[in-house]
Amino acid sequence: MNLTAITATLGKYRSDDIECLIEELPRIKNDEQGYVVYMIFDIQNKKIYFESGEPVKDDTAKQFLYFGNNSGSGFQYYLNRDAESLHYLLTSAISDLYNMLCKYGMQGEKMALIIKKMEDSGLVTLSKKKGAGSINCKMFLLPDNYLLKGLTENTNKAKIALSKSTEYDGKVVSSEEFIRIGIGEKNKKNRFLLVVPAVLQEEGKRVVLSEYPEYIRLVKLDKNIEKQSFTTSLQSKKVCYICHKEKDDVKTEDYIKNFDRKGINKLFEITTKNTSQILDNFNYENTYSICHDCYLDLLNGDKKIQKMFRGKIAGEDVFILPEGLIKDFDYNFIYKLKREVDLALKEDDANDWLQSIEALASADEIVYYSLNFVVYRTDGTSFSVLQTIEDVPTVRFKKIMELIGHNVSMIRQHIKHMSLASIYSLIPVYQDKNSNKWTGKALSLYKALLCDEQIDMNELFSYACEGLDKGLNQLKKDQIKNYFNMGLVEYKKNYRDYADDYFIKNLLMGYLILFNVCRQLNILINDKACQDEKKEVSNMQSIKTVSENVNNSLNDMENFLDMQKYTNEAKALFYLGVLIKRVAIYQMAKEHKTKPILKKIQFQGMTDIEIYKLYNEVVEKLRQYKRLNIFTEAVMNRFHYYYGCIKEKDSWKLNGHANVFYIMSGYAYMVSSSMPDVTKEEQEIEREEIITGKEDND
Repeated sequence: MNLTAITATLGKYRSDDIECLIEELPRIKNDEQGYVVYMIFDIQNKKIYFESGEPVKDDTAKQFLYFGNNSGSGFQYYLNRDAESLHYLLTSAISDLYNMLCKYGMQGEKMALIIKKMEDSGLVTLSKKKGAGSINCKMFLLPDNYLLKGLTENTNKAKIALSKSTEYDGKVVSSEEFIRIGIGEKNKKNRFLLVVPAVLQEEGKRVVLSEYPEYIRLVKLDKNIEKQSFTTSLQSKKVCYICHKEKDDVKTEDYIKNFDRKGINKLFEITTKNTSQILDNFNYENTYSICHDCYLDLLNGDKKIQKMFRGKIAGEDVFILPEGLIKDFDYNFIYKLKREVDLALKEDDANDWLQSIEALASADEIVYYSLNFVVYRTDGTSFSVLQTIEDVPTVRFKKIMELIGHNVSMIRQHIKHMSLASIYSLIPVYQDKNSNKWTGKALSLYKALLCDEQIDMNELFSYACEGLDKGLNQLKKDQIKNYFNMGLVEYKKNYRDYADDYFIKNLLMGYLILFNVCRQLNILINDKACQDEKKEVSNMQSIKTVSENVNNSLNDMENFLDMQKYTNEAKALFYLGVLIKRVAIYQMAKEHKTKPILKKIQFQGMTDIEIYKLYNEVVEKLRQYKRLNIFTEAVMNRFHYYYGCIKEKDSWKLNGHANVFYIMSGYAYMVSSSMPDVTKEEQEIEREEIITGKEDND
């Protein structure tokens, strides 16, 4: 992945250079309406007040030159601010703007002269010190006898202090509440997203300060958007890391300071030397060398990536960056492709996604692109990379989705849908008190799948058992407090008394599909699948009882086990899981819908000796509950057949986690299958469980 080249190429598509600095306005809910609000400085009447403006549109940020906040410890001279940043306008923004105009020799132009008039009328106080000026709070006109006292001490999250002339005590409000009071707006569905300073001059003419051409010129100069002239000489020319051309405008340190601290360009800000400076003809910057044109491309590319190529994977923010392989770069197509990839990481059903990708215009062209994923975290002031997944052919991405969809269709009775997005819900992700998620395992699994790396089946067994342990413990509680990625809140809400059963079913069936996908991609190691040719069924192996329902039920199980390539050990454990589910149904009917039998299973792992002990306890329960009948005895026969053959030949081949997994797979299978021996009372419990599952899936 050539990250700089991708970013720079995306950045070439822009209407003008100032677009590189435009920020997105804060997002609001669908049922809310955003508005612009003007902060009027009335020079003649010596008043400051708010005035409601027009509704926010898609191009409002560009129309009003919304640049966000000035980064770092520089002058806070940007004019148009979001409501949360109103405190800058109430304090130093106007003064800092005047100082910046003076710095670049614009103190004699219209904008600077207007600001001086504002000072002369007492509306603002200017200072030569950075961050020291302010507006005159006494001149801020508010309704209902409110007076503006100032800001609270915490500048980063400043609240606004108000008082009333008729009251001794005042109150502290947020920036948006302050605006509402100022314009008398009580409808909280109307949100004020952008505050625009405007000046009402002596002759009654109103001007928006940011519309002065010197303001745009100032921003371009300060942010190195406007190219400065250089004296060309052979000695001044340096090589640009991006375009590989020798230019005289390579000024890396002046450029990179303007990169967004939470954007992808921060990855290029390193201080490592490109080559040793003791060599002859050293002609490089101390950081990556960037010329002015490439700087603008990177700046704009960063904005486009943050706005249009951002998604989610494993609950983390990710930049999804398609890259052309042998064809010319097609900006419109790669954005469509990114949207489809992002959808695949959100969509629950792989088959639905495959239909949408086939409908994509020029779908055949996806073979000419690869996919890159940069998984990151940002707190607004810093940017850290958690994982990079590079050079994933789009055909491989599509193939994985096809394999998932195919394997789901093979066991449709037991799982309705699954996709790449569903893999995240298979691995328990711990979340600490600060809402930090431990997503390393999930990200590593995604990377292995997408990059054709080996996946250890024993590791997947351990993930599954950990998921069972953590998930079932959470479902026992009145409120889910962790591992939210596994959908536990939805299970508890939608499946009610059967939440644990459907959680087990979906988790185990999801892993069986994952096993098959990895197997078909030839990336699964320590595979426990039976590799032997299917042997001819002997009379001993065939299932013949006096009950046709029992025969059909067990034949279906055998077909399922062969399709999933279970070994003899795994088959024995599967049938033990079926017996456990049979005990659980009785316990649900008789013991207030609890399943004490599940407490016998050690999700940290069980040895073969512990398994046989568990089997004896299950049989004893069946005897105690008078449930030893044709069906349970046939299942016991299957257990002894597969388990007994193993003990005669050689030692047990499965580890503790695999043992638990295959036991629970038998349990999971019976959640969506009917027991042929249930009583009327148990049948009602079973019917209610199946109906509950169907209602949710529908």
